[in-house]
Amino acid sequence: MHSRPCETQEFVSTLKKHQKHLLRVPGCVGVALGKKEVRGEITEHLALVMFVDKKLAHPHPHAALPTQVDHLPVDVVERRFSFKQISARDYLFGQQIDPHARHDPLLCGIAIG
Repeated sequence: MHSRPCETQEFVSTLKKHQKHLLRVPGCVGVALGKKEVRGEITEHLALVMFVDKKLAHPHPHAALPTQVDHLPVDVVERRFSFKQISARDYLFGQQIDPHARHDPLLCGIAIG
């Protein structure tokens, strides 16, 4: 079962509309549109996904995460995100390279910062 374009658009619109509010929910570290997970298995059903560092078996009633937003399902997924600095020196076939030296052929990549 694949999602219909109009169904996908409804999820995208709802996510855009509620993203800032969902990110303010205590414990939420990210939101996205994705496939619902059930007991670790990915299903074919779309859901608004809320990522949390740790799922709580019995959350405080005021901190409970929504199960629906605008009648669309919400899936809470435990996921920890981390950022890692990477360098061409570390990732070119295990060889250290000088990013300021001339390279032929040209070594492509990105730099942010």
